Amino acid sequence: RFRCRRFVAERVRKVFRMYHVGWYKEGRTIFWQIDQAGEVHGGKIMRFAANGHRAKKEDGTPAPGALFWVHNVLQRAGKLPEGWKLEQCLFGAHLLSSEDMPAPVCLVEAEKSAIIGACAMPQYIWVATCSKQNLKRETLDPLFEYSRRAGAVTVFPDLGSRDDWAARLEPFRLLLPFTLSDCLESKAPDAARAKGLDIADYLVGEF
Repeated sequence: RFRCRRFVAERVRKVFRMYHVGWYKEGRTIFWQIDQAGEVHGGKIMRFAANGHRAKKEDGTPAPGALFWVHNVLQRAGKLPEGWKLEQCLFGAHLLSSEDMPAPVCLVEAEKSAIIGACAMPQYIWVATCSKQNLKRETLDPLFEYSRRAGAVTVFPDLGSRDDWAARLEPFRLLLPFTLSDCLESKAPDAARAKGLDIADYLVGEF
């Protein structure tokens, strides 16, 4: 509903289908992590408020049950083998398998940012790391091969994270040609910086 207030509904539906966005109890969203071979690595379950941001309590801390994983549910139900361990991949990695007319890639941190980016600028493939800790070789590996066909990856760090992202990505410069966007840093007012807003907030007009 939040996306459809800002983008054409059919475009939103197409993007949700493209990323296999799912639904869980009480209106929560499932962001499935599917690799370039079509294998499901995990599903992050998140609750969002009506304003499109993650649900929070009045004191600003995350609301109960605002974030957990599909494997947490399956483990409690005894439906996963003992010792099973989550091995994350990029959100949207399955879109990097296309051999036909490869599109340029935009890399962001949050799944929500990738979805909004795909709605606003569909000429790019938007993928998300899901956390800064996933800026590592195992997670980024699909981008190395894809970038040889599609060219440099444009990276959009959240406000205040540009230097951190630059330091984490620099060791992969030869494997992954990338451009670190300064769009947010150059345009954001102080209020946006204080909140650590991201490219999704910019694209929906929040600053």
